[in-house]
Amino acid sequence: MSEFESERIHKEKPYKKAEAVAEPEVKEVKPAAAQTISLDLETLIKVIDTAVSRSAEASSKMLAEALTESRKPYVDPRDVENEKNMRDQMKKVKQRMDEEIKSSQRNCGHLQGSNALSNFTSPFGLTSIVQHVLDTGELIGICTNCLRIFTPQDEDYGFWMRKKSGNQMSQSGQRFSTRVNRA
Repeated sequence: MSEFESERIHKEKPYKKAEAVAEPEVKEVKPAAAQTISLDLETLIKVIDTAVSRSAEASSKMLAEALTESRKPYVDPRDVENEKNMRDQMKKVKQRMDEEIKSSQRNCGHLQGSNALSNFTSPFGLTSIVQHVLDTGELIGICTNCLRIFTPQDEDYGFWMRKKSGNQMSQSGQRFSTRVNRA
């Protein structure tokens, strides 16, 4: 912009002078009655000492609380909500799995090949129940298809345990090693 143009602009639009801002009115507050307190030097020192010690005590307490709070890890509320949702979801999954297992156990034939993944059933009518002797000496059965555990308290325990199984009996508490000790 040339010098001539800038002069022309200033002449066309002159700037206004700033107006003075009025100062706020200050009112002086005077006590209703003049009160005087007389303290000797020793009492004044005690009052000041007490006030300072209380102030220091309060500030050190606040500082200690602040330090204690600062040591706590920050927990994002979104993480808390996410963990709650995940727990709820896992409960639902577990409940659904338990229902599926119970349904599978109700519908299981407990015979070899009666599993939905099997291509054919046993031609000999062998059960898929493993007979197992516990440490207590109690004989239980475990179906390898549906994982049902047959105990002597079950109504159909005798029926299934008398049938011939396609699995070998197992026993807890006794371990036989086929490994040869080479000295």
